[in-house]
Amino acid sequence: MFHFYLIDKMNEHKYIILIFIFYFTLRLINLTTLPIFNDEAIYLDWGWRMTHVPGNLYFSLYDGKQPLLMWIFGIFESFLPDPLFAGRLVSVLAGSIALLGIYRICIQFFNKKIAYLATIFYIITPLFSFYDRQALMESSISAVNIWSCYFFLRFSGTPIKKYAIWIGAILGIGFFIKSSSLILIFTYLILGVVIFLIHFKTNKMYIKNILVAILVILMINMLLLINPSFWNTFYLNNRYSMSITELLSLPLLKWLNNTVSFLEISLWHTTLLSILAVLGVVSTLKGSNRQSKYLASWMVITFLLLFLLANTILPRYVVSFLPFISIFSAHFIYVVSARLQKIAFFVCCFAILTSFSLLIVQIFSPLNYFSQLSKVTKFSQRSDYVTAWTSGYGIENVRKFLSNESKNTRIIAAVRIDAGNPESSVFTYYARPQNIIPIYLDGNINREIEGFDCIKSSFPIYFISRDEQLANLNKFLTLIKKINKPEKKSFIGIYKVNSTCKGKILIVDESSLNIN
Repeated sequence: MFHFYLIDKMNEHKYIILIFIFYFTLRLINLTTLPIFNDEAIYLDWGWRMTHVPGNLYFSLYDGKQPLLMWIFGIFESFLPDPLFAGRLVSVLAGSIALLGIYRICIQFFNKKIAYLATIFYIITPLFSFYDRQALMESSISAVNIWSCYFFLRFSGTPIKKYAIWIGAILGIGFFIKSSSLILIFTYLILGVVIFLIHFKTNKMYIKNILVAILVILMINMLLLINPSFWNTFYLNNRYSMSITELLSLPLLKWLNNTVSFLEISLWHTTLLSILAVLGVVSTLKGSNRQSKYLASWMVITFLLLFLLANTILPRYVVSFLPFISIFSAHFIYVVSARLQKIAFFVCCFAILTSFSLLIVQIFSPLNYFSQLSKVTKFSQRSDYVTAWTSGYGIENVRKFLSNESKNTRIIAAVRIDAGNPESSVFTYYARPQNIIPIYLDGNINREIEGFDCIKSSFPIYFISRDEQLANLNKFLTLIKKINKPEKKSFIGIYKVNSTCKGKILIVDESSLNIN
């Protein structure tokens, strides 16, 4: 009977089922407590436009961003009323795929005890939790990293076409999400060639199947590669990576800064696990397990490429390449426990308690989390997420104000032409048809507005500003409310567009709501 088979399977996998319940509980609780971050607002706005506005399918390419994850954000926004929850749910699901990959690697190449401990380490590590709960690309690239490595390890033992296709498909999807996955493609090629020279010199199928993987990557990205907009804006990735000219100049100081930054981020954002992982990598390389050595090599090569190629190192740029530290931390504790059981138990408990304590603060008190982290590291991200204009604090106050004003009438929420907070947030939250209509209104871009004496509409118009950036509309606006972000270093302004009109009038009504 099927239900008996299902019960047997559940009993067989009861521990990993409990681990996934633990994962989803910690990832979903208070998922939207931290307000919408600048880049989240941009991606969610783009996601809606790309999936709901004809002709905008590749809109993100204008900023050099691949579209796949934006499409997924847009699809989820279609079915869930809260766009922020929808986008962050995508990342939570991507993180669960990464978690499953960690489990599969450990089961395949280590053992169940390491698998259970590694998955717990992944769940409670504050850095992984943070980006699994953000509507960004990082958790998706983490999943790509882990699963491409898993199939590469299978391929390194049995270099058959099936594994090559899986590698190509996963890396192809990764590049369709974000350009940083190129580092993983380079890792695959470098390590693949090294393994070939050591173990498979006479196996021509090995090289053929590497070429198969590359072909699959190209096929998956064909729609991207034939799009002129992709090539016209791909150079924008130089914002994050060094150019060939810069690399040839041997920027030793920048490489040193990257290494120091990486070490600081690893230490403070993953607590004790980064130290245990280093010890785990050393013990793995000394061992006899070929696949586990390849795993350690994959991680080391990826880190080296990151240090060499990155313009700067930030938590967001490294998180996708760090999940393997959970495996090597677990592996080290397992090895030590064979000889020093009490010490291993103490170290394990200390690592879990420190990480879990910081994670709980992150989930239930984000402001306190950033505040405490800022005391020990310059990479706390407190400015981005709390005090600067990129922070989402204040957006909820704007929403409450607009909601109250639109109870009995339609209103227009105008912003200047820009991406980020609060501009993209306004479009993200009010993309669906409702009483609040988002529009662009920008006197700097539309210089003809300057020639008018006033702006009139059938509906009340409110202008939402980033600090005092009023888009050359000052003469039309009256400040209604100033919403300070924590520490008052930045604010969101709510202005009423003056309704008393004399002189030359610009009409903004239902026939011209898309003035931009």
